[in-house]
Amino acid sequence: MRYPHPPKPRNPFMKSRLSFSSSFLIMLSLTGCAANMDAPKHDQSGESALYGSWHVTGVAISGSGVQALADDDPSFMGRHLSFNHDQLAWKASTDLTEDVCKAPIFHKLPAMSGTEPEPQLRKLGIEKAVRYSVECKSGSWGPFDKETPVFFLAKNGSLALSWYDGGLLKLVRD
Repeated sequence: MRYPHPPKPRNPFMKSRLSFSSSFLIMLSLTGCAANMDAPKHDQSGESALYGSWHVTGVAISGSGVQALADDDPSFMGRHLSFNHDQLAWKASTDLTEDVCKAPIFHKLPAMSGTEPEPQLRKLGIEKAVRYSVECKSGSWGPFDKETPVFFLAKNGSLALSWYDGGLLKLVRD
């Protein structure tokens, strides 16, 4: 069988170049996948909204059970907190709490259900909020674990913080 045109000479350089390019792209994509698997999953835009200096402008308690706190409890009103990549901490050390969270990792949680402290949030003037839990590399922050919502970020930028004795603290930026 004859072909109408003579076959073109093959260039071995092109074949190896194509093979090298393909191998390089495959390696590059696998490296990217491995890097993504190792990176902790953060909600970075939410995290940055939580960082900064805050002060307590309100305290709301639940209507059930025995409470050590009161609404707008004077032991918390006006107290200052600082949240950054290194730690979550109260600015002035007091006997009220020793909580310091080192190397915090925030986890965005699903939308609120009926079991959340919605009445307390409403007392603080917060209708809807994005929920976050926090995981500490060392130390602790509040009475909850990393699956329990601790922070409620309101659309107006204020923050509610679940605290001991069923209290919910309203925080506003300094």
